[in-house]
Amino acid sequence: MSVAVSERAEEMGVRLALGARPGQLLQMVVVEATRLAPGGEVLGLALTFTWATMPLVRTQLVGVQPADPLVFSSVSVVLMAIVVLAATIPAMRAAHVDPMQVLRKA
Repeated sequence: MSVAVSERAEEMGVRLALGARPGQLLQMVVVEATRLAPGGEVLGLALTFTWATMPLVRTQLVGVQPADPLVFSSVSVVLMAIVVLAATIPAMRAAHVDPMQVLRKA
């Protein structure tokens, strides 16, 4: 996420120069990052329950049933929180840069 945000520094500088608020840029980056996460979680859950990966999942889970819905839902929530955090930190840095500084480098 940090690389993706830094590649868009010029765009964010232009948006700030044209009157966008830092909160709007932060929201834009976080929303874009979180759009992909649910698809990845669904794909990961689908692959977890296939016949090829279930034996591997059983060896990694100690004291937990392989298809325990509480475990899988908890992991999904934790992963979404990580995605939001991974998007928020670089977006906050990018939203608080001086637009003139970014535009001079371009």
